[in-house]
Amino acid sequence: MPPPSVSQSVVRLVKVLELFEREQKPLSSGYIGESIGAPRSSIAALLRSMVDMSILAFERRTMTYLPTARFGRLAAWLNDRMTVAPAVLDAAKRMQAATFETVTLASVTGLWAELFAVERSTLPISFNIEPGAKVRLWGSAVGTAYLTTLPNPSIKALYDRCMTAPEGFAPTEPLEKVLRLVSDARRQGYAYASGGFVAEASAMSVPVPTELAVRPTLLTVAGPTHRMKQKQDMIATALLAEVETLGFGRPAENEPQH
Repeated sequence: MPPPSVSQSVVRLVKVLELFEREQKPLSSGYIGESIGAPRSSIAALLRSMVDMSILAFERRTMTYLPTARFGRLAAWLNDRMTVAPAVLDAAKRMQAATFETVTLASVTGLWAELFAVERSTLPISFNIEPGAKVRLWGSAVGTAYLTTLPNPSIKALYDRCMTAPEGFAPTEPLEKVLRLVSDARRQGYAYASGGFVAEASAMSVPVPTELAVRPTLLTVAGPTHRMKQKQDMIATALLAEVETLGFGRPAENEPQH
């Protein structure tokens, strides 16, 4: 659920855009209203405003709506290569080729991380996830890898702030356990977690340095837990080799000095 401070109209606007991203076809007002759970009068007013702003186009013949080319251009500049250096995207591709598992890049945006690039596993049983998915910072490999880049006082401050995060993103583990996991990740050079996103999946993650990314970014390998455990040493070696190649070194074994 969105925070109480977010207006209902903004929530509905975002839901409409997310619906078009999923469906990728013209949609009727009735279908849109039913899908996002909005009253007919409210959705009619919202769609009319979106048409007036050239966000949506209305096709009278079929009585359907579709995002405009103008709207597509608004975010066209925000692609993977604007988010991270090309070398990081290349590292994700190499990791997928080396491990055969799903490899993701995620950036931290406030109280969670969001996946923006996915190199899919070629194996029949694999970890499947889409760009745009949100990952919690607490208990996940992605989150723990990010926390290794922060000094412990900053981790505690973020922990306290996330207590008011939307359901699913607030901490459920005691702070002491979080700090132990972060300490382990700093020592071994990567974060490992099972069930942090999907119950039957495990992941291993390392942070990308600020000079190679616009926002705090994590490189992660994820797959079924039984395979990840079998290949943990191999994946760790490959991840740390990429770390060395990219020149951003292992996370410090001691708390970062900020």
